[in-house]
Amino acid sequence: MSIDSELRTLELEETVDELERLREEDRRRANAMLRVLTDLRHEKRLLQHEAQIRDRAERQLRAVIESAPNAMIMIDANGAIILVNRAAESVFQYAREEMIGQPIENLIPPRFRPDHPEKRQRFFRNPQTMLIGQGRTLYGRRKNGEDFVVEIGLNPIEMDDGLYVLSSIIDVTARKYAQESTARLAAIVESSHDAILTESLDGVIQSWNRGAERMYGYLAHDVVGRNVAIIVPPDLRDEKRKVLEMAGGGQTIQTLETQRRCMDGRIIDVAISASPLLDHDQNVVGVSVIARDITQRKKSERILAQYAADLERSNRELEQFAYVASHDLKEPLRMVGSYTSLLAEEFSGKLGPDADRYITYASDAARRMSVLIDDLLDFSRVGRTDAPFELVKLADVCNQVVGDLQVRIEELGAVIEIMPGLPLIRGSATRLRQLFQNLLSNALKFRHPQRPPQIRISAELADQWEIRVTDNGIGIDKEFYERIFQLFQRLHTINEYPGTGIGLAVCKKIIEQHGGSIRVESEPGTSSCFIISLPPIGYASTVAAAAGTSDVDWGL
Repeated sequence: MSIDSELRTLELEETVDELERLREEDRRRANAMLRVLTDLRHEKRLLQHEAQIRDRAERQLRAVIESAPNAMIMIDANGAIILVNRAAESVFQYAREEMIGQPIENLIPPRFRPDHPEKRQRFFRNPQTMLIGQGRTLYGRRKNGEDFVVEIGLNPIEMDDGLYVLSSIIDVTARKYAQESTARLAAIVESSHDAILTESLDGVIQSWNRGAERMYGYLAHDVVGRNVAIIVPPDLRDEKRKVLEMAGGGQTIQTLETQRRCMDGRIIDVAISASPLLDHDQNVVGVSVIARDITQRKKSERILAQYAADLERSNRELEQFAYVASHDLKEPLRMVGSYTSLLAEEFSGKLGPDADRYITYASDAARRMSVLIDDLLDFSRVGRTDAPFELVKLADVCNQVVGDLQVRIEELGAVIEIMPGLPLIRGSATRLRQLFQNLLSNALKFRHPQRPPQIRISAELADQWEIRVTDNGIGIDKEFYERIFQLFQRLHTINEYPGTGIGLAVCKKIIEQHGGSIRVESEPGTSSCFIISLPPIGYASTVAAAAGTSDVDWGL
């Protein structure tokens, strides 16, 4: 082998070695590239997985925010709204398209807007989760311009593109008003002069206001937690137990008059009201009791009742006395009258003119005294001897009275009109006839000297029946309107107008017996109108009603 051949062989071997080296290097590069591609594929898969996780988390976050019961609003560092939920639309009354991209200051009242950006920026410089609105009042502004009270929770959220703040906003207007109302109610309860306390269903005192302290003498810290029996007299504890049972059953007790015992042992009269206390599920959990001290009122009532009883007894005694005295006086008076008549018959003209005049005076006085006694008897009998009330047609009564007075009516040329519509009244026919007899007789007696009497009887119904007896007589001065209904009150001399001054007092007593009233209106020298007010049938008056009669509203 030649040297050249050996050299070529060596070159070929070197070339082969170089090729092997290059091939090995290419293989290593290929493996390296394969590993890089594999790593890239893995990283891509990881990135895709992370993106999916982030996308799912974002969707879940948006779903949570969207379904949250509170208004949720997210803003960026510039204060622009980037996310709102349905509750925010409802609370602020904007559609979300109207809020997205707008500054958060649009949702607060204008008076707070100038200072808000600086406060927002301060929060972004030092973000931390916090609740604001407790201890001070924050306001939101609805689309319609209405301000409302809110509490706000601030939650900073760090994202790839920066810091955001998610706000949870609660409309606490109703709660705040309820708190204020509760505070006002508590102040009212505390300042009330009435005793106001609450008890559990087993009678344990749970609250006790200042009124209770003043009324019973116990301070709140002395009685809260103790049984209410400490203020209930032993003989009334069954009553108290029944009150608790009734209130525990949901009933309200209105104005029960009872008694309570004070710390110093005094027993006081109280009027209590008890109401059930309900929880949020409308279950009765206790009883609220309001008590008012009526000791003085009860004392006054007892005094008045005694006065009334004494007055009633005195009136009965006076009526009995008047009746007996009048009755017993009639017999000797008849004797006086008889003997003066005999003197007048036997000795008239025989004893001289003075004696005749004295006998005449005595006879006249005896007659007047007889009339007076009859009137007194009549007055005392009103309400004492009457039969039970019955239905009475006033038209019939008035027609009977006019018939009784017919002779006098014709003598005077009087005209009496009984207008249609006089009512049916529950009362005493005898007394009502006496009433109209007196009124019509007076109208005829106190006639005007220059014209014949004209009398009208009419009625109209308002709250009560008003029956009017109107005449065209001499009238009555206003100053005597009350006086004429008193016993023995006369406005004229006996020579001018005879009478005893009892007739209108009898009228007043009859009307009051029927649960009504009588008054007069008059123009002196022109007319008088006596107005009788009587309750209609069916009215729950104090007058006695006849059994078995039906209620009818009209007579004629």
